[in-house]
Amino acid sequence: MNSKTIYAINAVLIIISLFLTYKIYRVIMEPIEFERIKFERLCAVTERLEQVREAELAYKSEYSVFTGDFKELAAFVDTGRVTIYERKDSSFMRMSKLYGKMINVDTVITRIIGYQKVSEKFPPGFEGSMLEDVPMTNGAKFELGAGKIERNGVVVPVFEVSVTELAMFDDVKKRYSQLISKDKTVKIGSLSEATISGNYENTKCKEGED
Repeated sequence: MNSKTIYAINAVLIIISLFLTYKIYRVIMEPIEFERIKFERLCAVTERLEQVREAELAYKSEYSVFTGDFKELAAFVDTGRVTIYERKDSSFMRMSKLYGKMINVDTVITRIIGYQKVSEKFPPGFEGSMLEDVPMTNGAKFELGAGKIERNGVVVPVFEVSVTELAMFDDVKKRYSQLISKDKTVKIGSLSEATISGNYENTKCKEGED
């Protein structure tokens, strides 16, 4: 075996060794890299979901229902207002037919004391059209629905806003495809249950938070 052959074999072995080292490195590092991306993105997404909830609650306070239309919700955030009420406990005397005498009746007095722009509930520069956009993605959109359900004989307005993990990580799915759930959805609210909670953990996203 001449020196050229030995040199060629050594070169091939070095290339194979470097390739295997890189593959091992990627196997170790990819989950770590993805967890960092996932944490940052989930923080941004859940913050936006909570902004949609804030807008929906403001909308319901004025119209007694939620909306399943992002355009309508965006217009309400940009130009709408919510009524501010003052409620005070009070009481008055009333003749009781049952007891045949005056009795004390407790009541609540409600009066309007002002209005607040819905836009004041959001950070400076926030626009209603941003509610539909999934942050840190290449144009992904949230899905929004609203309706009414009956619980214990009471009709309850409900809404649900959601995004799939596939949509959240669409721009990096080729690189981290094995780490992205194809079935998981991140959401707030529900169209089948009377809840406005999210289905995600209360991740501490703010730097320095205990």
